Amino acid sequence: MPTDAAFIPRRLGKTGCARLGLSLAVAFLLVSPLAAPLYAQAPTPKRIVALYWYGKDFWSNVAFEKAMQERLRAAPAGSVEYYAEFLEDNRFPGEEQSRVLRDYLVRKYADRRIDVVVAVGPAALNFLLADRGELFPDTPIVFHTVTRPEFSDRLLARHVTGVISDDVYRKTLDLALDLHPETERVLVIASSPEGDKRNERLFKQGIAGLTKRVTFTYLSDLPLDQLLAAVKAAHERSLILFLWHSQSEPGARLEPLDVLGLIERSASVPLYSLAASYVGRGSVGGYTFDTAAAATKVTEIALQMASGARPEDSPIVEISSTPTFDWRQLQRWGIPEDRLPAGSVVLFHHPSFFEEYRRYAVGAVLVFAVETALIMGLLFQRSRRRRAEDAWRASEARYRAIGDALRESDERIEDLAGRLIAAQEVERKRIARELHDDLSQKLALLSIDIEQLPRRTKTELDKYVRKISDRAAEVATDVHHLAYQLHPSKLETLGLVTAIQGLCRDISSQHDLQVDFEHRHVPQDVPPEIALCLYRIVQEGLHNVVKHSGARQAWVELVAADGVIDLRIADPGLGFATSMSGRSSIGIGIVGMRERVNIVRGKIVIHTAPGAGTRIGVRVRLDALRLDAPARAPARRTA
Repeated sequence: MPTDAAFIPRRLGKTGCARLGLSLAVAFLLVSPLAAPLYAQAPTPKRIVALYWYGKDFWSNVAFEKAMQERLRAAPAGSVEYYAEFLEDNRFPGEEQSRVLRDYLVRKYADRRIDVVVAVGPAALNFLLADRGELFPDTPIVFHTVTRPEFSDRLLARHVTGVISDDVYRKTLDLALDLHPETERVLVIASSPEGDKRNERLFKQGIAGLTKRVTFTYLSDLPLDQLLAAVKAAHERSLILFLWHSQSEPGARLEPLDVLGLIERSASVPLYSLAASYVGRGSVGGYTFDTAAAATKVTEIALQMASGARPEDSPIVEISSTPTFDWRQLQRWGIPEDRLPAGSVVLFHHPSFFEEYRRYAVGAVLVFAVETALIMGLLFQRSRRRRAEDAWRASEARYRAIGDALRESDERIEDLAGRLIAAQEVERKRIARELHDDLSQKLALLSIDIEQLPRRTKTELDKYVRKISDRAAEVATDVHHLAYQLHPSKLETLGLVTAIQGLCRDISSQHDLQVDFEHRHVPQDVPPEIALCLYRIVQEGLHNVVKHSGARQAWVELVAADGVIDLRIADPGLGFATSMSGRSSIGIGIVGMRERVNIVRGKIVIHTAPGAGTRIGVRVRLDALRLDAPARAPARRTA
């Protein structure tokens, strides 16, 4: 067998062959670094799971997740995978539900290595630590809580770090007591959705060592009606500290921001809070924590943990809170801005132009607002009249469709039209009388006072401006009452059940009549046309009881089941004869009820007799407006 040298071309010789081999080796060394990336696998992305407490749509979770994802987008493309999970033990309480969520997470992430877990809130952190052996074992945890958590197991705490706020409970309470030194009692609203007094315990820990002599009254986990009653009865030397309260009863679900507004309207003492989102919703303010800043810092720590950093080498980070206030509440409680801490943020402050020219601007703005409200009221009345005319025309068309075989129906149509027109005229006269006899005269006096402003001396000016402001506030109050009579705003903001509760409560307080209201299984999302129909029927029925029955008690019941909602109104009063269905106020009211029920495709039954009381029953399908939409004109939502 020939040797390798036998295959070397003769013209190269041994020296040329050596040079050729050296060149090939150098070329291989130069090319191999460039070719290596073609065969290398793409790096596995770092995986981060965030466990939030409460629902996905909760305002704090929305702000936290938004800031977190903005920080993650700054990482190299494809280097991070983010997953969000939600611990909703407020909606699904109990140990069994916790086990179900734990098993779900274990199975979901069984085939994926998770590099970091983010716990948003103490409940989420406690959930992760309770099942550490099965749920994300040995995975670093980065948390965000308001206060510093306490760990019973030091070894377990080595795998945990996070971000907390500074001493917001103590700082806010000290601030409120400094601004109101006469305070003797502090009402603390620190409810927990789970009912376990968790928030109340955290608050007590946060104010440990307080030396100021005040009495604390905890209103945690009370039903909403009892909570509002306690707030309304607060002593004048009290203040309120709001941390949390929500209500999840069927048909009356209220989030903390909703409850805060109700408390502010019921309270006659100052109200303080910790969350920045509460400022502007009735709270004077307090030391607030920045959710977005906390989320950004948590994300930065999580990325460090995913890259190999150890939690025990990363101490817990404390973010400074900011004293934040609502300028309007400062004015309401007479708190000058020079008494606020240094670095305070004052929101909703009027522009300096208003401060400089407020004597004239106040009058002009108020007059413009009142005129706008009056115009809106007139436009609403016009729209209401058009809807009534449309309803009358629809009713007329239905009666005409019966045909000539029943000519008696023509007389009924004419009678109905006359009653509807009469009712419209009565309503127009009432509104015109209120506008002319009350509002227009007050506006005229207000205009005269404003014209007299330049003629006043400096010593008289402040007193005169206050007089104008009081008169304008009175006009605004009258407009508010008139607007509420035209359309109940509670119906859209708080729902059918809460609106009827308020109506029954108002009628009970204004008249010598006890109204008992019961409701069961009424959904929150009752179609607005049906909700308005039922509300107006209750309103008309109770007004008839007050005006005509002579009864001292009435019952209202609202029940929903199997897609049907039933309304029942009863009183043990005088009743009335069916012959009163003419042009009397009772007859017109009954016709209005029947027409409203017809519009929503429902049924109404009225049982009454002289001396035997009155019972009204209404039944409407919740999907009635969609059953025959092609055959009939769609219902129009009340403005």
